[in-house]
Amino acid sequence: MIPINMDELESPDGGSICSYKGQRFSGIAYDRDLKTGVTMGIGGFDRGFLRGPDRVWSPSGVLLTETFYLNGGFHGPNRQWHLDGTLKSNEYWNRGKRTLPDGPAEPVTDIDLDAMEFVEHPWGWGREPAPPPSFDEFSGSKLSEGDKEWYVIEQANNGRQVLRVESLELVERKLFIAYNRRTLRFSDEYATRLIQTKILGDVCMDTYRGRVDQIAFQSIPTSLVVEVPYASS
Repeated sequence: MIPINMDELESPDGGSICSYKGQRFSGIAYDRDLKTGVTMGIGGFDRGFLRGPDRVWSPSGVLLTETFYLNGGFHGPNRQWHLDGTLKSNEYWNRGKRTLPDGPAEPVTDIDLDAMEFVEHPWGWGREPAPPPSFDEFSGSKLSEGDKEWYVIEQANNGRQVLRVESLELVERKLFIAYNRRTLRFSDEYATRLIQTKILGDVCMDTYRGRVDQIAFQSIPTSLVVEVPYASS
């Protein structure tokens, strides 16, 4: 599914129903910072109404809010985080009511942040925040083309690239790591730890053996978020 920019959505009557090119919008929309290009938000829609998650991130990739919807009303997790990533509030809603009813309810719709597709989970899913992805989900490798070399980290189960290290440069006992993060699933802090484990630890340890534990790391994101495709106007 190709997301569109939220700036392209309209609310003709000033209400909560969103349209795209004169039609009620069904799909995924994203919000980007105009100066940096950082994706700051992702939301889902069905026939103009909010459907599934509405997520907002900080510029460094810390998830700040996620609110799940069904037909425009709260349905599923409703959470907020502080800027340091600690949980601020955690609620669960069913069709606009915070009190959990007995018995089943409609599924909770989510958005796969890598594939940019809607997925459905059974009622009750997501009552607790998902833990950070396990390092075991990823593998690191070194690539080269001519004289150019770089490193990538991929999801082990499907080979989807989530992070590309553009350069590693050791200057005065400080290792500068320039990288491109291509997923919204984790923050820059997690990306740094992933690089240290899957690239410095597994792939190029020989180069820095005996020095890795003695030097300071400084990560330099060259791109903070996934390159979200968008529909042309």
